[in-house]
Amino acid sequence: MKLPKINFQEKLNLKWQVIITTFDTGLKDNEIIMISEEPSKEELDKIVFQTITDTIYAIGGGSAIDWAKYLCNKEGKKLIAIPTTFSGSASSSHLVLKENWKKKGYSGNEYIPDEVIIINDLLYTLPAKTFFYSLIDCFAHSQEAVRSNKNNFIIELISENIIGTFGNVLQMKFEDFIKLDENKMEEEKALLVRDFGKVLLVISLYASYILSEAGTNLPHAISYAISNYGLSHWEAIAIVYGLNDRRMKDLWIEFDLEKMTDEILLDRHHLDNFPWEISKDLIFNTLKKLYE
Repeated sequence: MKLPKINFQEKLNLKWQVIITTFDTGLKDNEIIMISEEPSKEELDKIVFQTITDTIYAIGGGSAIDWAKYLCNKEGKKLIAIPTTFSGSASSSHLVLKENWKKKGYSGNEYIPDEVIIINDLLYTLPAKTFFYSLIDCFAHSQEAVRSNKNNFIIELISENIIGTFGNVLQMKFEDFIKLDENKMEEEKALLVRDFGKVLLVISLYASYILSEAGTNLPHAISYAISNYGLSHWEAIAIVYGLNDRRMKDLWIEFDLEKMTDEILLDRHHLDNFPWEISKDLIFNTLKKLYE
């Protein structure tokens, strides 16, 4: 498997580069391509770069870096990823795009960035709720890697260490974070960035490795079906893993469980990684439990 080059920097000084991001980076004299949180393949195919360059920088979480993975592979350009979340997808071989308003996963070594730059201070720009939800996603990647048909001793060892480190670093349950008001969440986030930011970012690089090797499976397939109704991926993952108080019925959304079941059954990108046979009844009954 291809592995990206890893660099640690205190600050980012870029001039005359193409930068794909979801937020105001404050970087001047660059071609900045601002994107939405849920990119679609149709939008990407319309992008034309104004700057002549062989390298694209992507700053942000999954959306910005997934866009850049797709574009760099399509245009034959080098990708330097600068993650600001901990999900582990940034430097992995996976990406997610929307096609015809539905989420679709892709994977392949061609999507792994050429280089990853870790800048601790960028974590302060991340909204508190996104900060904590991205930790949940990394937790989910680690759990599903262990339950993958591609699991092995190394993946299991890394997953156990990721989950154990989260427990030591966070010192409280995920659902407790979600219950905090926004001001309190910002205070907690600032303390974690100050004390553990670089550690969490390094952990996410290990999560990228096991995600590339083992992929994700049924829980992520279910989360995709839920997020197709307008939720963010991280909110959907929190519901699937029971890491917040909300159930699907609390969202005031008219979910079609039969239709969702059929969509999940077609999601071979995820289901082919699952070690057991998955029936339509199993998926429907799982959705029903999540709803009620």
